[in-house]
Amino acid sequence: MKFQIVLLTILIGAFTFLSSCKKDEETPESTRTELLTSHSWKISQVLANGTPVDDNAIQLILGSGSSLAQLTRSSILFKTDSTYTATDQQTDSTFTDTWYFTDNETKLRLKSKSDTFDFSIDALTKEELNLSTRYTVSGVTPTIVLQLVP
Repeated sequence: MKFQIVLLTILIGAFTFLSSCKKDEETPESTRTELLTSHSWKISQVLANGTPVDDNAIQLILGSGSSLAQLTRSSILFKTDSTYTATDQQTDSTFTDTWYFTDNETKLRLKSKSDTFDFSIDALTKEELNLSTRYTVSGVTPTIVLQLVP
């Protein structure tokens, strides 16, 4: 009889303990749009064919009047209405154009008045955005990688 009372006490205690535990609610993963539009992105590094390049090299590679050259020295705020605002860090000028995902959200298309750029999304998290594209200048087509951080 004593054994049954001890067993019953243990079972009641276990049941009480288990029923009092709350299940942690799972946080749903952010969508790619939520990740992209959660904050402004600043270009931390530009690579040409895997080699880090500075602003002077970018101007030589892309041409100083290139829209992509302007983009590489900008911070970019993507908005949920499919527009983006880029602020040129050298001149403090801004321009607003449109963006959208393509290829099942694996690519990002940026449209401006004069150019359209298609970037492969190499990484997209809360802390990093890496975009790559091939861009032809004077018959040469380097792979340009933009590494962005919040």
